[in-house]
Amino acid sequence: MRERLVIVGSYDWQRLFAAFRLVLFICLPLFIAIQGSILLDGADPLAAAEDIIQFFPLLRLIKWPIIAICAIWLSLRYLIVPVAATLGILLAAAMFVKDIYNINHTRDAFRYVIASMFGFEYPTLTIDKGEKQLTKNKVNLIDKIGGPGKVMIEPGNAAMFRNLHSPSDVNITTTYFLPPFDTVAQAVNLEEQQADKDEINAMTRDGIKVIIRDIHFRYRIRFLQGPNKLPVRPTMETPYPISPNAMENVAFNLSVERNGLDKWNTAVERVVIGAITDFVAGNYIDFLTAPREGKRNPRIEIRNELFYRGVQRALEGLGAELLWADVGHVDVDDPRVDDSRNDMWAAEWIDDANAIRAFGEAKRAAYHELGRAEAQAELIMSITDVVSQSIQDSGGNVDIRKILLARTAQVLDAMTERNKSSGQS
Repeated sequence: MRERLVIVGSYDWQRLFAAFRLVLFICLPLFIAIQGSILLDGADPLAAAEDIIQFFPLLRLIKWPIIAICAIWLSLRYLIVPVAATLGILLAAAMFVKDIYNINHTRDAFRYVIASMFGFEYPTLTIDKGEKQLTKNKVNLIDKIGGPGKVMIEPGNAAMFRNLHSPSDVNITTTYFLPPFDTVAQAVNLEEQQADKDEINAMTRDGIKVIIRDIHFRYRIRFLQGPNKLPVRPTMETPYPISPNAMENVAFNLSVERNGLDKWNTAVERVVIGAITDFVAGNYIDFLTAPREGKRNPRIEIRNELFYRGVQRALEGLGAELLWADVGHVDVDDPRVDDSRNDMWAAEWIDDANAIRAFGEAKRAAYHELGRAEAQAELIMSITDVVSQSIQDSGGNVDIRKILLARTAQVLDAMTERNKSSGQS
């Protein structure tokens, strides 16, 4: 019996109970009708069967079926009320289900009651690409109500199921029989997800609106962590070694928006985009678009920020892990900002150029004055040498005035000739 309990699954038990309920619903009205015909009309199915067997002796081999047929035949008019009551019960149950779950058509609710009671035509739900595959304008009873039914989980997908109180099971790539009162809590695509954002708006620390363009990143559901805290590598036996807590985080850590429960992909993308906009809000526009502080690269720092512990902790709370990220470039939203920045940079460059020019002119004037002083010193030294030489040659009897005038005239003539040779007037 223990082995049988292990082998028999939820589907087998539900089919067994459904068959039992079906036999009960058939036999109970018959029993009431037969008892009514016997007690009220004094019908005797045994005597009626014996009369038939006397005409056809071979029917004695199937005596009990003949008796049953006679009992039913004699009690047909008493079957009307039990059958009507049974159908009324089923119809009332369908109306209740329709009202509770807000189903538009009674036939869908009645189909769910029949499938739940007698196991006929269980509804089917397919999960692919991380979503429930629903047909437009057609009610899927598993999506609308829940079990019982069959959930077909396509390869590369996982689904988490829950009952009224807690999670019940997690399955990957299989056909799962959903028991009564269980629902699909969350469906996830186990493949790596690619997110692409053409542009997002943000504001820098100095209050300038910018547009971040060409954002790309990849993520997936969180895998098991090995001894070295690195994700476990997939194998043929376990192609998707997801973390046991990942599905619970995916199912129960999502926020509720105006249009209902948020999607897992949307929540993950919101965390990544939020980290990027927070980084932009914490830095100035010059650093983001024209970094000049050492060898800092804003794109590398944004990528490092995305793999920082705080962002990873937020993603872990959603059952996800970031694999790769790339941020394109940052554009200024208002073109007047670029004009103002160009004017500011131009003013800085003009100030530097004016300072260099003033320094050159001052140095040129200093060299000019230095040259003039050297020329004057050379003139004085030349005259002094001539006077000294003349005094020595004449023995002290010399006209110094004439010598000074003559030497000055020679120096002036030499300076004039030198200026003419250099092209100066």
